[in-house]
Amino acid sequence: MLPHQLVDVKALDVDFLAGSAYKFYGPHLGFLYGKKEYLSTITPYKVEPAPSAAPNCWETGTLNFEALSAFVAAVEYLASLGEGDDLRTRLASSYDNIHQYETTLSAYFLDKLKAVKNVQLYGVESVEGRTATFALRFGERDPLEIATALGKQQIYVWNGHLYADKLTDAFGVTDKGGILRVGLMHYNTREEIDRFFSALEIIL
Repeated sequence: MLPHQLVDVKALDVDFLAGSAYKFYGPHLGFLYGKKEYLSTITPYKVEPAPSAAPNCWETGTLNFEALSAFVAAVEYLASLGEGDDLRTRLASSYDNIHQYETTLSAYFLDKLKAVKNVQLYGVESVEGRTATFALRFGERDPLEIATALGKQQIYVWNGHLYADKLTDAFGVTDKGGILRVGLMHYNTREEIDRFFSALEIIL
């Protein structure tokens, strides 16, 4: 959800939240949010000289300052897509803008998908309750074959189990190549969706 919708840990009353900044255009930097009342009662696995008090006791050594700078830049980029007088307000505005725009892309994608023969969409078939990410199969066609053919036309999707192998196991498709994942973001356009479906029609 992180690249698509704002997560409000206070509104959700979250105890812990882990994620990676690469999910919202940042570096491969993991982060952990935790309520102080819990972080302070857990003994971390750490090097001896590291601080013993939260939150710095959770760092395993020297901080990755380059990645932290990139993390800040990613947050500032997201905030630049919104309006407001402070960072939080701009981020909330930005995520609202992103969600509204991606919803229009999702609706357009799902409408175009109706014309594709022998396609199976995993997940809800409406824009409500979903992000603009689509898991697809086309009969017994290998998703790798389709992804490779699209890649040769500079249309980049992904295939396989996508680290959700228990889910693809449940769908019964892991041994058949998994699924084809098509992900849309705020920088994508309807024209790119048209190009995807034109290329897909030829491949199929």
